[in-house]
Amino acid sequence: MAKRFSPIAFQGAWGPNRNPIPFVNPWGYSGAYTTILVEGTPSTAVFFDRHLERLRQSLNKLKLPQQFSESFLKETILGVISSCNKGPYMLRVALIKKGLFLSTYAQSGKGAELEGELCHIQRKLPAAKSLLDMGLFKEMQKVDRNCKELLLISPNGNILEGATTNILFVRGRTIISPTQDALPGITRQVIQELIPESWCWNTNDVHLDDLHKFDEILVCGSGKEVAQIISLSKIEWKPTSQNAFNTLSQCYKGAKLNYLKKFSMETLT
Repeated sequence: MAKRFSPIAFQGAWGPNRNPIPFVNPWGYSGAYTTILVEGTPSTAVFFDRHLERLRQSLNKLKLPQQFSESFLKETILGVISSCNKGPYMLRVALIKKGLFLSTYAQSGKGAELEGELCHIQRKLPAAKSLLDMGLFKEMQKVDRNCKELLLISPNGNILEGATTNILFVRGRTIISPTQDALPGITRQVIQELIPESWCWNTNDVHLDDLHKFDEILVCGSGKEVAQIISLSKIEWKPTSQNAFNTLSQCYKGAKLNYLKKFSMETLT
């Protein structure tokens, strides 16, 4: 059953038989999810195909069944988007045994200056977006996502990722992106594909003790897009540059606009 609680608040659910069912909060169930930015004219699920593929990959990694065909998922999700008010907003797509659950909420922290709050929690399976990561979900409810991002720390002190983002460490024109025990985020993939040749992209672990070496710390994800960490809880660190933030923000903005333009042209034809 579908409900609208505000211009951008929607909840709807469909059972394995493809018929509408009552909506329940899918957090805490065995299942996978992805969260998509919706914006543009017409309203568009940004990097939609990448999100559907990542959702399938998460189900596979979690050893969960693929209950719905891609055509049904596309038709249902795009139908919801067309019936909702104009974005930007976030659309969460969750798949559990009970069925497909869609919900929308406001975009937060886009391009923001954020405090990084250290959090000693890891995803149960970092390569997948699992609805069983309840410890992380509960911690996320405690912070204002417009001004803070939880930074997940491993037991040995490596900074893995943000709660809703990947994290990028910048020294000069070198960007270091931790990949071990971190979700392979779609926004990070897009940025890496488009980064100018004058920049160097490395994958490596970064320890808390090494933070003083970096000029910038950035986070990137579907909701925050590209945002800056300007302070850290319990650690004295401040950015000394905005070069990478400016460059990567433009890279992502260009990729997003090209995607929206392509979708708009396909819709017209």
